Amino acid sequence: LFNKVFNDSLLEYDTLYVYKNILLPALNRIGYLWLTNEILPSQEHFISELIKQKLYSRIDNSNNDKNIDKEVWLLFLPEGEHHEIGLLMANLMLNENDKFVIYLGQSVPLDSLNILKDYYTINRILFFAVANSTINKLNEIVSYLDNSFSGVEIISVTRQNKISLEGFKNVKIISTIDDFNAILK
Repeated sequence: LFNKVFNDSLLEYDTLYVYKNILLPALNRIGYLWLTNEILPSQEHFISELIKQKLYSRIDNSNNDKNIDKEVWLLFLPEGEHHEIGLLMANLMLNENDKFVIYLGQSVPLDSLNILKDYYTINRILFFAVANSTINKLNEIVSYLDNSFSGVEIISVTRQNKISLEGFKNVKIISTIDDFNAILK
């Protein structure tokens, strides 16, 4: 059933519409059920992994290699952050908008990012801060990135849209898929 609904939806609607109107409501509901112990962790993992598999497949089919001479985006989740579906969705949207993506995935130590400067001219960095432990270190993460990647625009996606980071010129805090889509336009 999941495969049919997902595949049929993508035939009828664009990726952003499917994410906003089908996947996000489903993920929010699943998260609520998990928090209230109405479903088991294995059930939550099962549906999350199905969604991730679909996103990986679409990303793979989008052929990021053709975008090698385009704007370069670095995408990752900081150490201890494991909420990957939003980052995968961002990866897909960037590919669909002809951006080159360096995708590192979840729980990446910050000091391991510096070597990328030897190989790429990174234009924008995108990371998610969903877990409270990551949100509590947001200033530290942004400070590290700002110092290590001087002049590069840093975009943090967090569910808390009232976060303010003072003293950083190239930092944006966003909290919705519409905010992200506006950056792409």
